Amino acid sequence: MLKRNVIDIVFEWTAILATAMVMFLVLLQVFYRYVLNNPIGWTQEISVFCTMIIVMLGAAIAFKRGEHISISFFVELLPEKLQKVVTVISNLVSIVFLVTLSYQSWLLSKRAMMQISPTSGIPLGYIILFVTVGMALSALYLLPQVFKPKLHNVEDEALAEINHDK
Repeated sequence: MLKRNVIDIVFEWTAILATAMVMFLVLLQVFYRYVLNNPIGWTQEISVFCTMIIVMLGAAIAFKRGEHISISFFVELLPEKLQKVVTVISNLVSIVFLVTLSYQSWLLSKRAMMQISPTSGIPLGYIILFVTVGMALSALYLLPQVFKPKLHNVEDEALAEINHDK
């Protein structure tokens, strides 16, 4: 369990650092473009790559915490046992989708290794690997929720948030 926590921390800090990098690169680009009147071409491309890292790792982290977007209104109307069944089926379908997407992005990344990014010179296959890793990690984080499904109750969550704010 300790290794998993260290890996989680590494992924979270990678997303945080990628966010800081995007902010820095955008500010640098604005400064060079409007103050020095000499735009830098590679900053936009690298910031897009960092944004991909943020999105892919952010999705995985949201799955891990059980905070990914969901519409639970209709599920909450069902009895608790049926809620668990629907949640498990939903999680299984999501895992199949995530694994399929991860595998297909892996295949795409192998084909894209020969394509080079125009301004940064990075092979595009490495960039597509962000999707592969993010989706595989999302599926891995969602897997325990198949065996212990987290049921969402909006009323309980709202009351917990109100009590937390006090």
